Amino acid sequence: MADQDDTVEDGLDFAPDSPPLPPIQFTRFPSVVDRYYQHHFQLDVGGNVGEDQYINLHSNKLIVVGLAPSHVLFSGNAEITSVNFNVDNQDRMSNAVRGKRKKGGFYLEPHSTLCEITCSDGRVFRPKSVVRGHLLEVNERLITNPRLLLERPKAEGYLVILKLRHENIPAALEPLLTTEQYQEKRMLDQSLSAMEST
Repeated sequence: MADQDDTVEDGLDFAPDSPPLPPIQFTRFPSVVDRYYQHHFQLDVGGNVGEDQYINLHSNKLIVVGLAPSHVLFSGNAEITSVNFNVDNQDRMSNAVRGKRKKGGFYLEPHSTLCEITCSDGRVFRPKSVVRGHLLEVNERLITNPRLLLERPKAEGYLVILKLRHENIPAALEPLLTTEQYQEKRMLDQSLSAMEST
């Protein structure tokens, strides 16, 4: 009986000349942000070098505005001490919309300040709306947890949500950079900076 068990076990062995099994390929599924948003960017917003922002168009045609990964806020080790939506003599948090069509809300111009971000090293940033539209929502979580800007800038760390008239969206996004253009431009800028510093 023992000999029979040995035969069964031997039969499970791979032949010496068997080809190796192919490596397992793990597929990286896109995040929710990548699946449902078109990504657009503006560099040096308001003429301030390095203050880059993203403007993401959701599949439902709403616009989410936040700080791009290349924004100078992310350089260094400073903490964010506060995010204040009371700017330009208007408290963005008092914004009110109504009805299914989300009517109302403050009307913002591209140069309108969204909030004021204060860092522990004394730096203060005032990100802009970038596009023209109605303010639908401010991210109130940044008031109590400003670290979301550092930890989850593309998700829970967004700044505001805007609503544009659908027919105005193509013209609003046309001057902005695509993801590919943004990556190419910022990588080129970083390479030039490194060359100039040597």
